[in-house]
Amino acid sequence: MNKSISTFLKILKYVGIVLLVGYLVMIVNTLNEQKDDDLSFTERIANATLGSLYSAVMYISMFISDPTGGVVKPDPK
Repeated sequence: MNKSISTFLKILKYVGIVLLVGYLVMIVNTLNEQKDDDLSFTERIANATLGSLYSAVMYISMFISDPTGGVVKPDPK
């Protein structure tokens, strides 16, 4: 039992790391898109952080609500 719990926690740790890296990539991408705007650096960081958090939550909620991506498999006949 302890081996399965430790394996699950390791997998959960790596999933968390992947989600964190993906979130940081989204922030950097948003900062890169805002480089021509006339905003201070702190405003750009705040906009990128909140915008990336919002889009990450939306992506996760869309995946949870429809994990197949809208693809319907035909019934075998």
